[in-house]
Amino acid sequence: MTTKRKDSNLPSSVTVAFFGLLLALSLVLNIGIFLKLENSTPGISSDSSFPGVSQTTLKKKVENGKVWVELPDPIFDAYFLSDKTCKTCVDIDSMISNFERTYPTARIKPIDVSSNTGKELIDAGASVVPAIILSRSFQNIAAFPEVAQAGVVAPVGEKYYEYRTNGNKKILNENQLPVSMRGSDTLKIIGYTDFFSPESAAFSTVVPQIAAQFGNDISVENNAFVTDIPSAFIAEAVQCGVNMQTIIDTRDEYAAAIKKIAEGKKSLGDEELDQISTQLKQILGMDEATAACYDQHRYLEEVQRIAQEAQSLGINGAPAYFVGNRFLAGPQSAEVFSSAIAEVIEERKNNTSDQDKASEETIPEAKQVQKTEE
Repeated sequence: MTTKRKDSNLPSSVTVAFFGLLLALSLVLNIGIFLKLENSTPGISSDSSFPGVSQTTLKKKVENGKVWVELPDPIFDAYFLSDKTCKTCVDIDSMISNFERTYPTARIKPIDVSSNTGKELIDAGASVVPAIILSRSFQNIAAFPEVAQAGVVAPVGEKYYEYRTNGNKKILNENQLPVSMRGSDTLKIIGYTDFFSPESAAFSTVVPQIAAQFGNDISVENNAFVTDIPSAFIAEAVQCGVNMQTIIDTRDEYAAAIKKIAEGKKSLGDEELDQISTQLKQILGMDEATAACYDQHRYLEEVQRIAQEAQSLGINGAPAYFVGNRFLAGPQSAEVFSSAIAEVIEERKNNTSDQDKASEETIPEAKQVQKTEE
């Protein structure tokens, strides 16, 4: 079923842009693209196998009682970049095991971000951990065209490829964080959730638990993950002040209303979308002020901004969360959030301490230079 909408009651200055955005988002969600923060499409995690297994038959021979296997693909280096301080990150050992089974000619090299090689890979363009960074000879294996076409790999600098992975990560490049988090002293938690999904909506029950534990040390922002026009209506309603619990409690009723209106129709036009919008107002029981905000689309541009930012960050499924520089993919328990928050707080304290020590070391040097000049 496709959706289409003419100008209807929306202001002409925003209608085309809004629904153009939704169409673009729909295309992105349907075709999929390579992004380093994958959290829903097939990829590499601790419990998944790797796509693109070479189908070339292996050649074997027995010599001196040993079985020798001739592999058709060339040897290539596979650097498994990780950070031992990230306890909430996906398990790299299982990733290595899966990768070895899929690519037997890979020369596995576990690398920590603090090592010289780790720093070199980061300088080359690695922006998250765990990450699988491959030497360029990977492009010579038989499965490469298939893997590249599927968007599983992307170039990193001139010497490497990065192999897409799923799961929880640590962000190394600030540009892969939401704009409001960059350079912020406040530890922010930003979620992208599908308000239709019970798993996504469960985040609202986690927030009070972590707020009680960390208090003013954190701030929480929960954004709607917009996939179509009906979900955009919900996003606008939330921006106008509708309580999230009300959204959760009426989710099934709203879904049933959409199904009834769409029944027997190949597409939804102005009339059907207006009916859905009106039904949502009634189901949510909007008061006069909230209804006026909703009808006038006062937060349409903000909904657009959030949707565009999610797309630019590689969020192609919900739920997904940023906890400081930690990225959490999929539904998470309060314990995982607490662990990630504690990690980031400790990391920030250590960074501040290191900076203070560096400052103290430069002061005596400056005094010595001054004394020498005298």
